[in-house]
Amino acid sequence: MGASGSQAVANGSFMQNGAGPDGVETAALESATQKALLPALLVMFKQHSVVNLADIRQWLSAYGEAGSARDAAAVSDRLLHTALLKTGMVTSVKAVYVQTKEANGGVADALRGVLLNLLKDKPGVKRSEVFDSARAEGLNVSDGVYQKVMKELCTSRGNLWSLKSGA
Repeated sequence: MGASGSQAVANGSFMQNGAGPDGVETAALESATQKALLPALLVMFKQHSVVNLADIRQWLSAYGEAGSARDAAAVSDRLLHTALLKTGMVTSVKAVYVQTKEANGGVADALRGVLLNLLKDKPGVKRSEVFDSARAEGLNVSDGVYQKVMKELCTSRGNLWSLKSGA
């Protein structure tokens, strides 16, 4: 692909926007494909709380009718990663993707953010670290909410919780 001008790729799933300042080509999903990602991801995250790119590609390939969301399964890892983050509902930590907010999430959503921030810098966390960080953020977290979020996103080995690696 050339680095100049806008050109649609054969499957229509993304537009080439030319070379970025560092000489690397940049691209973005077409608007229809980007819009189709959101409903597909919402359905996927109802079944899987932590996914990797392979899980997402598999889900999108099988999702609904051919076109739009399915087209996103065929793009490069970098382009798919960018499109996922652009939805505003997903964050990426250590090569996995997690829904940042759920319907009626409240304290659970806030705790999810605290937990993901902790796990960005270390392989695992202890219960006390999560509660201390939550308190520092002004959150009053119940044991029930803590257990729900931890079981959703992490696996436990002894007293250390680590982020799941995918679905």
